[in-house]
Amino acid sequence: MSILQPFGEPIERTEFIQHYMKLFVQVIKHTHQIDEFYSKEIEYLLAEKQKIALLYDYFVEMYDRAPDYFYLSDTLTTNFLAKEHLFASHTKNLMCVEHFVNTYLHLLKTQKICTFEAFRTDYLFILDREAYHAKLAFEKQNQAIEGYPELRIQNNSFLQQRLLKQLINGFHQRNKAYQKDQ
Repeated sequence: MSILQPFGEPIERTEFIQHYMKLFVQVIKHTHQIDEFYSKEIEYLLAEKQKIALLYDYFVEMYDRAPDYFYLSDTLTTNFLAKEHLFASHTKNLMCVEHFVNTYLHLLKTQKICTFEAFRTDYLFILDREAYHAKLAFEKQNQAIEGYPELRIQNNSFLQQRLLKQLINGFHQRNKAYQKDQ
């Protein structure tokens, strides 16, 4: 038997949906250690947003008032438990594009491949250019193919290491025109 509780402060529809979705996404990401959703998971999130909008409208029709935070919390818990299995197959992302770019730039500096002495006034330009080049290369190899998440570079450490080597090996060829005589 459920305990009857008085209604709390009503929440406006847009705020209710936005707050619910923010919490739902946070719980899913935290539970399954997800950095970025696959395209199918984005579809699930859009469906969840439609569902919560309908639940809001249903509540208003049934009770002739907007729902409160207690209803939002209760609905979030119920819906998360019912739908979290859709996200359970998502393997933990090993690397996002920002982390990959930072790793690449760190390697260039620590391995003394890109130094101020070698490029002088062009040093910062070269680093920015290489960051952009690394970002494009990562994104090119991070295309989602349904059913094959392991082919995305963010989920595959072998592909990450291979691309880092390719970028490092091509660094001097891409930047030889900027290199200063030492």
